[in-house]
Amino acid sequence: MKINEILSSIRGLLKSYTDETSFTDGYLWSFFCLSRAEILSNKLKQYNFVNPSNYKTICIEMKKSNAYECSCLDLDCTLYKSVNVIPTTIDGRNSSSLKVFPLLNKTEIDYIDELELDIYMEDDIYKNKPLYSLINNHIVLFNVNYDIVQVRAIWADMLSLNDIQYCADSTDCLDYFNEDIGMTKKDVSMAIKLMLKDYFNIFIQVPEDNTNDINETIKN
Repeated sequence: MKINEILSSIRGLLKSYTDETSFTDGYLWSFFCLSRAEILSNKLKQYNFVNPSNYKTICIEMKKSNAYECSCLDLDCTLYKSVNVIPTTIDGRNSSSLKVFPLLNKTEIDYIDELELDIYMEDDIYKNKPLYSLINNHIVLFNVNYDIVQVRAIWADMLSLNDIQYCADSTDCLDYFNEDIGMTKKDVSMAIKLMLKDYFNIFIQVPEDNTNDINETIKN
């Protein structure tokens, strides 16, 4: 389902209980994202099946950065840092849904915790291997100088991708407002039901809604 379809369903249900016109699309979408995150996170933590379409892949731009991340190491560090802050992802119990890949192949770049960076950089196997860490919510690459990388994750708010995706001059950026969010209709209904219960104190059975009431005000 697309965002406008989900918002239409939420407003249709709210009408029976309150004046839904007082709520902006952005306000409603923020609560839906919280409930969506809870449902998908619980699935990941319980190792239940998560529809692969929940994962979204984008390209992001990297830039050469000062080697402050390696200031405590007596090593020659090659660092490239994401231009933009990486948005919040939906994760499992002990693993992140975020994966980083080079632009031209699908060989995943290994993640290292920034607190263990000195250990990896002094290891004969890892010190020359492409690695990345998340430092101050930026992706930081070690031992490679990629200007662009691919990142794949279950994003907490899909709309945040509009602000960070990199698009070549010959390629149009995606508008994630108009993209399918990837959840099954059953999971969407569960998220709406949970949202209305937790944030509006409304207990309902959610019917299926296939309307297409387009409202782009959430973009603002």
